[in-house]
Amino acid sequence: MQKVLILVALLGVAAAFKTANSGCGFECKDGDCVDLNKRCNGRDDCSNGRDEESALCDALPTVALPVNTTVTARVQHGAHSGVLLLLCGKSCTKVWLVGTGEEGELRHWTWMCDAHGGKCSKVQSASVTTGFGHGEIELVVQHRANELAVWRKDHPADVVTAAVDPTKSASRPSTLRIRPHTWEQDMPVQFSDATVA
Repeated sequence: MQKVLILVALLGVAAAFKTANSGCGFECKDGDCVDLNKRCNGRDDCSNGRDEESALCDALPTVALPVNTTVTARVQHGAHSGVLLLLCGKSCTKVWLVGTGEEGELRHWTWMCDAHGGKCSKVQSASVTTGFGHGEIELVVQHRANELAVWRKDHPADVVTAAVDPTKSASRPSTLRIRPHTWEQDMPVQFSDATVA
């Protein structure tokens, strides 16, 4: 009997430790806990798919971004390990802005992904010298015919580009989502100045 009580006590401590100390911050409907980074990542990490429900994921900072449209995004960066941009239609182009290089140029990774941004193949990556600090990053994002272009508003010559599949983006409206790469807390984003070329 004493062994059973010890086992029950250990299971309770383990469950409390899992929730409080493992970085787990999103609870599935069945009580399982998944890391916040897995929320709205295009893959069902909860057994019932709660982490990908429309009500949750549609609340991400999102704006319609058809071809030949440019938008400004003011991102409040904190402890997020960079900024993740997803331009999605029938497929997604994913750009992870991770920081800057020695000359202050943007460092990034890019992927081509399925329509949910979950199953991806890496296209390009770069080493990072300095991550983004806490504070506002003002980005200009442009959906060109065959690519997504991103630059900091005060550095227009430093443009990051990532391929967009034109056969898939033309047949379905494209939306731009911006979220933290490491999602330990929400990252406020404000869109403005949408212009069509």
